[in-house]
Amino acid sequence: MKRTREPRERPPVTPPSDAVEPRRTESAAVAAEAFDAGTRRAVAFTGRLASMSRRALADALRRLDIIPVEDVTRRTALLVVGQLGWPLRADGTLNHKVQQALRLQGSGGGVRIVGERDWLCAAGLAEAAAALDERQRAESLAPRLGLPAASLRQWLRLGLLPGDARGFVLREVVSLRVLMGLVARGVDRRVLRGSLQRLRPALPEAEVALRQLDRLTQHDDDVLAELDVCRATPDGQMMLGFAEHSSLEDAPVVISFAAGAAQSLSASVERLTSDQWFERGRRLEELEQYEAAARAYREALAGESRFPEAYFNLGNTLRALGRAEAASEMYLLALAQDATLACAWYNLADIAEEAGRLDEAVAYLEKALEACPTYADAHFNLAHCLEAAGRKSDAERHWAGYLRYDQQSEWATLARRRLGRS
Repeated sequence: MKRTREPRERPPVTPPSDAVEPRRTESAAVAAEAFDAGTRRAVAFTGRLASMSRRALADALRRLDIIPVEDVTRRTALLVVGQLGWPLRADGTLNHKVQQALRLQGSGGGVRIVGERDWLCAAGLAEAAAALDERQRAESLAPRLGLPAASLRQWLRLGLLPGDARGFVLREVVSLRVLMGLVARGVDRRVLRGSLQRLRPALPEAEVALRQLDRLTQHDDDVLAELDVCRATPDGQMMLGFAEHSSLEDAPVVISFAAGAAQSLSASVERLTSDQWFERGRRLEELEQYEAAARAYREALAGESRFPEAYFNLGNTLRALGRAEAASEMYLLALAQDATLACAWYNLADIAEEAGRLDEAVAYLEKALEACPTYADAHFNLAHCLEAAGRKSDAERHWAGYLRYDQQSEWATLARRRLGRS
């Protein structure tokens, strides 16, 4: 998917202090509520979607008028968790995005955590959601995961996988392999259980994973070794190879287990396509291994020069490394190839304002709104910049513009105060 980066919340503006089948759960209701509200607030993603490729997701987000963002902040509406794997670190704890979402929830923030299936249903992508529940025979599913069909049957006999005459569900097999890999590497099972329990209110699939973990605790390490759970790539990651005809991403699915996975990019260049390098960069970026992520994005661009998403993500990693001007150059290269990337204009404006170039920031934010008139955060930041420049009447127009898409958050309260409303 195309990764975006929501600039950090602005210092000058202080907000007011103030085998269970998947079913419609709290997560589904939360996702539906966010869509029904019709706001243009940010949606973040973590993990890998099972339902569609990166390019298909980008197309879907454009149709749905959604801008995906990299960071989880108080202005993030949803954090969508992909079904291929779990949002876990190498030590079994929840990853940064989920922990940030939970922290914000604890302090009254509006960000919601939802599963991929519930998000698809809320977005009106019912066919894609239904496909996630389809069962496949071992002979069909196992080769897509780089496994012998006998392994799935063995796991079924050991009670590690739910299954019946109709076959297996992809997400349950991938979930088991992630848990098996972590357990085989010595991760404390109590830590894993705690992480999954924290996910359970938002992700009904966590219930199946908890049962899988319970079953795993009944087997010793020798049994796990016999199950061949540790096939890894040279950089310490488990590789699940998907066939070209798969409806999933063309690139292999890689689930990171090792904290040091990002330190090595030893797979040969000729074995990875530009899309695969992009996906590797995305994973490394999520691990906050920005130097390695930047190298991966450059490899992606070496193989495909017209790749605005890679330029954009490279800009994000350079900015995370403190190289703001170099990041600006990458955003401009991305925009030279796709001027509709409103989030790139937005990030350029943020960098310009940080450098004290207020007129330049205003111009970039106006470009962002030309590309996407319903971009609520661009209205908010433009109003702030115009107000700082002494253009009060112009600022009021954009404070009002922000309120068209967000009426309930603390940022909406601030916008109303700027307009002199109660």
